[in-house]
Amino acid sequence: RLGKGLVAAIHGPLFQDYYLGHYPRIRRLIGELLGRMGVDRLATLEAPPRVELVLRRRGDALVANLINRGSGEMLNPRRVIVEELPPVHGIVMRVRREHPPSRVQVVPGDTPSRWAYESGLLTVTLPILEIHCAVVIE
Repeated sequence: RLGKGLVAAIHGPLFQDYYLGHYPRIRRLIGELLGRMGVDRLATLEAPPRVELVLRRRGDALVANLINRGSGEMLNPRRVIVEELPPVHGIVMRVRREHPPSRVQVVPGDTPSRWAYESGLLTVTLPILEIHCAVVIE
């Protein structure tokens, strides 16, 4: 503990190793460290690691971009075309909010979804993610 916060020391090139290899154990270790530190995350995602969550603000709205990065074959500098991108099923995103949202919109509009708000937590369920969608929370 330091002042009002916490400090975790990781001695070694942990993030460089993750950047170079995306080793699952390193990803889990980082998640466990953040969990032990009690970091209050604005949003959490129940999805395979190949789904990337990028949060952005647009005025008063929060935009959660969900990106399927699970190409069927490894990409490298000589092979940059993705021939197959299997969809991801059963994604659940939870977002902490003080007040219920006035609107939750998933773009593109034909993306199936449902949402519920209870006790400060917005839960958005997406049955399928093909490539990308944005969840706009107002």
